Amino acid sequence: MKVQSAGSFTAFYAWIGGHRRVTMVIASVAALLFFLGFTLKNSILLPLLLLTAAFSVYYRKFRSEPPAFELLSLTTVAVGVTHGPVVGMIFGGIAELASEILNGRFSERVVWYVPARMIMGGLAGILSGEAIVFVGILLVVIYNILAQFVYIIFGDPHRRFMTFLYIFLNVPINWLLFLLFGLPLTQLLL
Repeated sequence: MKVQSAGSFTAFYAWIGGHRRVTMVIASVAALLFFLGFTLKNSILLPLLLLTAAFSVYYRKFRSEPPAFELLSLTTVAVGVTHGPVVGMIFGGIAELASEILNGRFSERVVWYVPARMIMGGLAGILSGEAIVFVGILLVVIYNILAQFVYIIFGDPHRRFMTFLYIFLNVPINWLLFLLFGLPLTQLLL
C-alpha cells in the first residue's frame, strides 16, 4: 500500500513538472481568488472547474459536428448560482474563451459565444433561488438561442440542420448533467 501511494505522488509530481505552465496558471488564479476574499476551497476549485469546462470541448479540435457534450454550461451555472451574477459572468466568459483557444478554433464565433456564456452566468446568479435543474436547462436553451442565432438565421441548410441537431442533443445531455451533478456541484461550491 505504501509503494502504491508513493507511486501516485511521484506520478502527480511528474505531471506537474511536465505541465508547468498550466500548473502556474492554476496556482496564480487560485492565489488571486484567495486574496480577493474567496475561501481556500473555492480558490482551488474554481480554476480547476474552469480548466475542466474548457477541456470538456477539446474533442471539437478533431470533430466539429455533434456530439454536443460540454461542461461549460454546468460549471458556469453552478458558479453563477453559488457566487452571484458578476462572478458567474466572469467565469462563463473566461471559460468560453479558454475553450475556444484550447480547441484551436478561435474565430469570429467568440463575438457571440463569449457574451452568451456571460449572460448565462449572470442570469444563473439572478435565478439562484430556483431549482438547479430548472435554472440549468432554462439557461442552456437561452444560451443556445443566443450563441447559435447566426447559424439559425443566416446559415445554409446544412449548417442550420447541424445547429438544430446540436441543440437537440445538447439540451438533453445538459439536463442529465444538471440532474446528476448540479446539486452536488453547487453544494461543493458553497
